[in-house]
Amino acid sequence: MAKKQIYAEAITGNRLTDGAVVYLNPVGGWTEKVEEAAVANSPDERQPLEAKANAGLAGQLITHWEIAEVEHRDGKLTAVKNKEAIRSRGPTVRRDLGKQAEIYA
Repeated sequence: MAKKQIYAEAITGNRLTDGAVVYLNPVGGWTEKVEEAAVANSPDERQPLEAKANAGLAGQLITHWEIAEVEHRDGKLTAVKNKEAIRSRGPTVRRDLGKQAEIYA
């Protein structure tokens, strides 16, 4: 039986004011760039990040939060699952809009 891959984790949510996808950064703020997200490699590292995310929720900065699996790929932090990869880039119907516009410009 193959061993299950264990990924690092980041916390993501949506900003309350405009709905933008955001990631918890190492100092407890929120960033739109997954590359700037705080990363937990164990449950012990994840616990303080969850506390910071709950503070963001209580402070009405975000609408919710959830865990996103991330990994370092080609020297950049990226989302592992397709759903999170799409959320991190913006709308899929037009590449000239959202964060992916910077990539395909």
